[in-house]
Amino acid sequence: MVKIIIVTKNTTIKESNVKFDFKKIYKYAGLKKKTPSFSKIHTWVIENNFVSLFANIKGKAGNENKYEIPPPKDNDLFYGSLVLVYHSDKDLEKGTTLDLTTGDWKKYYDELYGGFEELNSEETMSDDDIPEDMKTSSGYMKSSFVVDDDIPVEYEEGSEDCDDEDCDEDSEEDSGLSEMSELSDDCCSDTESDEDDEDDEEDEEDDDDEEDYDDMPELVSDDEEEDDEDD
Repeated sequence: MVKIIIVTKNTTIKESNVKFDFKKIYKYAGLKKKTPSFSKIHTWVIENNFVSLFANIKGKAGNENKYEIPPPKDNDLFYGSLVLVYHSDKDLEKGTTLDLTTGDWKKYYDELYGGFEELNSEETMSDDDIPEDMKTSSGYMKSSFVVDDDIPVEYEEGSEDCDDEDCDEDSEEDSGLSEMSELSDDCCSDTESDEDDEDDEEDEEDDDDEEDYDDMPELVSDDEEEDDEDD
């Protein structure tokens, strides 16, 4: 008897003690008969031994296996239960089958994924372990984000202002705008003065017309002339 791993479609991992028969591996996956779609998918090298994956590449919708297979088969889709067998020879038919427990497979699984780092796994350096030349005056470890209080901060000349070229361009734009504003004011003032001159000329013409009208002799009607003659 040997222990193998069965992974159900719902990702449940189970150990199974079987009298291993290479030709009947499909039965360990719950299949009633052998099918071409069920076969060895991949073999990983583990501690000078091997773990082979057997799975069905065809199946009905809803029967997909949701278990995350380690690389390089992590993007492949399989159906039904998976079978994992641990063996000593690359050729499973010729080699000796070895026990594979759930604990062993979890360790191999992590190794195949490159290992999982645990939080706070790296050693942290205490204040006492920091060399004096690596400390700031405040006692913190120097880094690119911590500046020593004793070190003056240098600023580039003109960094807060604009560059010379940019300043020249801005001054030219400002002077151009001021000149345009002056021209606009001159035009407006000229226009207003012209209008005032025209109004004065019209007033003078009206006054002349009135004077001419006053100088004109008084017109006498024909009836008035006849009355004068009779008198």
